[in-house]
Amino acid sequence: MIITTTQQAFNLAAVHLMTQKATAFGEHISLCAYRGANGTKCAVGCLIPDEEYSKGFEENTAKELLLHYGKELPSINQLDQDFLTDLQNIHDRESVDDWYACLIVLAERYNLDTTEFKSEIE
Repeated sequence: MIITTTQQAFNLAAVHLMTQKATAFGEHISLCAYRGANGTKCAVGCLIPDEEYSKGFEENTAKELLLHYGKELPSINQLDQDFLTDLQNIHDRESVDDWYACLIVLAERYNLDTTEFKSEIE
């Protein structure tokens, strides 16, 4: 599935984070990961289909990911890099308990509708 809008990406990632309720850490390192232990995925990682994912993506920021691997990521390479970075920062830097509030602020910053997100997690 190719994600073409920021709204689409927000809905998918926000519901994913609030359902997973856990940070995705690498299996052998204590850094946040696009694909983590026990099947976890970060906010950007959940937007990347398994058939596009590569372990080489790990330890790259969202911007670096699109810069170096954009052609290999048709599912997300049309998305706003700043939005993806902000989404990644919520997962990587904020407490799980703060994710909901941070996602609401992110939605406001990018003029996104939170109706679908809220209805799916309540």
